[in-house]
Amino acid sequence: MMNKQELEQMCKQLHEMSRTHYKGETIPVNTYIAEWLEAKGVEIKRNTWKKYDVYCRKYFYPAFDGLMLTELTKKTIQDMVRDASLNIAPRTIQDMINSVLKPILKEAVGEKMIESNPAEYVKLPKVHKNKKETALTDKEVMALFSASKDHYQWLALPLMFFTGMRRSELLALRWEDINMDKRTIFIHSSIVKTGEKPLLTDYNKTEESTRIIPISPELFVLIQQYRATYGKGRKIVIGQKEEDKYMDPDNFSRTFRAWKKKAGITRNIGVHAYRHTLITICLQQHLPYEYIMAITGHTDPRMITHYADLHRADGAKAEVVQAVEQYIDTNNLLQTFRVNHV
Repeated sequence: MMNKQELEQMCKQLHEMSRTHYKGETIPVNTYIAEWLEAKGVEIKRNTWKKYDVYCRKYFYPAFDGLMLTELTKKTIQDMVRDASLNIAPRTIQDMINSVLKPILKEAVGEKMIESNPAEYVKLPKVHKNKKETALTDKEVMALFSASKDHYQWLALPLMFFTGMRRSELLALRWEDINMDKRTIFIHSSIVKTGEKPLLTDYNKTEESTRIIPISPELFVLIQQYRATYGKGRKIVIGQKEEDKYMDPDNFSRTFRAWKKKAGITRNIGVHAYRHTLITICLQQHLPYEYIMAITGHTDPRMITHYADLHRADGAKAEVVQAVEQYIDTNNLLQTFRVNHV
């Protein structure tokens, strides 16, 4: 007759024999994540892959170190989310979990590595939606020009106003991208912030975001003035003050908020308002959507109701530039900056 200890041991053995075994019992979480990330390198855009890589190196690998796939629990992931919330925005955390960790573990479930996805029911911080941004008025445009005219980055606002370029594209702009002979700006890269230092990423040559934008006569004069002073001897157009290095996007947004305050603008607008303004001006001028897409590099289908051949819009970019010029008093614009920069 078995004693109590022998009976408990037999029960454990029977349970071990009857339970389902998963391959993830012998595969480290971080090894599986690294293999998933490597495979994704040929499927997703380069800048997206870099962002995922930062998520893994800065958050996943340290939190899951030493754990096998079957040992990863909801609590472990929840603790990681809590710690990450101290350093990064809720929207970034949602992207990190929903776009990366959940799909990784979903594949692990499909491959019989684990029984269920422990990230599925992790509570994520809420993203507080800001009120919808609206276009700048002509008075606000001029007030911001005036507020920024003494700053070493004053050219940033005219560049965004006349071209509709994104903040990330503005901060990636180099002087070699501006062709003063042809009077064009070549947009082909961006600065992205993924929790670490800013990263420069080049657009794929087939992406709509890669584009050439005409320089209006007024903007041409301002670029000449800026290059002769603040841009002299530099490679980056809108960079750091002391060094010829790319600027942190968050720091530039803080600078813009200071200009906005100085301009007496109290409503909720950010750097992206310039892009919104250019599009609004073009719509007010009844320009076709394909013209607007050609100069802004938009790819979001929600922005348009009709797809068109973008190559046909090359000759129409000048019409967009002209429409923007008519929005403000360009003589006043030039006088604003000539006061201090000629």
